[in-house]
Amino acid sequence: MGSVSSATEKNNGVVGFLEHLVPVLMSIYLFLNPFPHTTSIKEICSYLALAIVLGLWAAKKKRIRVDTPLMRALFAFLVWGVITIPFAVDKSNTVHDVYSHLIRYMLFYIILINYFNTEKRLNWLVWLIIISSLVFICWSLYYYYFMLDNSFTRRLSTGRMGALAQASIHIIGFVALFASMLSLKQIFCTRDIRARIFLIVCIFFAVTAIFLTQSRGIIIALFFSSIMLLFVKKKILLPVVVVLLVLLVWYTPVKKRFALQKIMKDPRITIYQTMSNIVRDYPVTGIGFGMESYSKLDPAKYVEKLKHPVKKKRRGRKRWAFIGDPHNWAVGLLVRTGVVGLSLYLLVIFSFFKMAVQVVKARGTARHREWGGFSIVCFTGFLVFGLFEPIFTHIIEGLMFSLFAMLTIAWRLDDEKPAVGINDSDKTGSAVMAD
Repeated sequence: MGSVSSATEKNNGVVGFLEHLVPVLMSIYLFLNPFPHTTSIKEICSYLALAIVLGLWAAKKKRIRVDTPLMRALFAFLVWGVITIPFAVDKSNTVHDVYSHLIRYMLFYIILINYFNTEKRLNWLVWLIIISSLVFICWSLYYYYFMLDNSFTRRLSTGRMGALAQASIHIIGFVALFASMLSLKQIFCTRDIRARIFLIVCIFFAVTAIFLTQSRGIIIALFFSSIMLLFVKKKILLPVVVVLLVLLVWYTPVKKRFALQKIMKDPRITIYQTMSNIVRDYPVTGIGFGMESYSKLDPAKYVEKLKHPVKKKRRGRKRWAFIGDPHNWAVGLLVRTGVVGLSLYLLVIFSFFKMAVQVVKARGTARHREWGGFSIVCFTGFLVFGLFEPIFTHIIEGLMFSLFAMLTIAWRLDDEKPAVGINDSDKTGSAVMAD
């Protein structure tokens, strides 16, 4: 009996260790997510975590819950992506990207919602992303403007900066935007003065990075998200913040980016014209989910249809300015997955907002309900950002699916909590704040 009991305790100890190892591995992955040249470490952490999760599930040591409205919508979109593979113009790249940009991050989402499924771990997840983003932003600013000695009038990151080769403008901008929104949320949720000072510093560096990118899309998304969040939380600060942001645009080099002449010369105009013609040729299934499918299209077929005067070649052989990523998630999905694919992705968006509204109306504490409002604001900012910049890249997808997971965890925590009575509300709120 003693040996059996000892073996059981040893087995339980191994299982417990593995269950605690998964959040550690995923934390390392999330912290390194925005940093370039860390792919090997991230791959090791993510696949080792996945192997442990699948092993524990197969051994019936850990139950995996996957049934959420958001997961069902994502699965429907995935199924359509698989169905379109035979019709793709670049089948091998479509197969690769269906796994790399869909299946992989859906598994990432499943791990997060099952292993960060408590109030404390959810809070840890938020702080982890904030700290990671702050380190990444400060490192980017220091490297580009001090080590490379670039002028502050020059746009932060060109995508061709050696050590920052993978940290292009839209990546730095979105990381900063997401960090600023998370920091604002935490400011409203904490009473610790030291934490608030740290979060204000984070917002300062994030907003600085956003304006230094001089990206119209990122700045518009910042305006939109900040106004929405302050309208919900602190209406009294809304005029001050709006005036401050307008002054920042007016008195910085960003102003030139919003000049009408600059906008009219934007190459996106020719890209959108071309995309409309491609949609006519591939209306139902699209050209394929693969990100490189654009390069398989024949430029000569579409060049004569352009009305815009810009018809310059890009760098490289047969790379035309009017065929490429449209820098717009709706147009991109319409071209790559057809009308059906775009409709299914709109279902993903609807499912997200529906869950967020359910959290807003939850019976839990005010702090818990704030997750719903924050998720709506943050995802809206993400969608606005995606109307001007490419969003289906690994770093941004990692943050997007982290947001999906955070909302899902909050949504599930509400289901698991008992209803809060009138007499218990203050006590429950105090308990949550103590955590």
